[in-house]
Amino acid sequence: MAQRFCRVVGGDNNDQLAIYQGADRLLILLGLKTQVDVDSDLQLDTQSLGAHLQFSNAWMRVLIFSLQQSTNTMASAQQINDAWHGEKLGGVILYLRLSDESLHALPLEVEADGSQKATNRGKV
Repeated sequence: MAQRFCRVVGGDNNDQLAIYQGADRLLILLGLKTQVDVDSDLQLDTQSLGAHLQFSNAWMRVLIFSLQQSTNTMASAQQINDAWHGEKLGGVILYLRLSDESLHALPLEVEADGSQKATNRGKV
């Protein structure tokens, strides 16, 4: 199982992502987020890679385009594009709950239409 870590630059906003190829799908792990306590919300960045909501159609297109600009990340761009359009792409939000200093992972289903939903299907 191949792992790739990359930094993607978009406008004034930088995103650090990890890409993990599992047995049946590709996972994009977002940079660490924080949650105040168990009752507070988590939110995807709305100003990511320019002015885009993470995992939205626009964000996915900018991500793929950005990765295509370097010979070091072209293969990752193609891998993400193929997984996204083949509906074999998942996202993972890693977050630190500040109240008890615990680390958590929240898997997301990433749909080709740009929608996202939290899921507890399978392991991250």
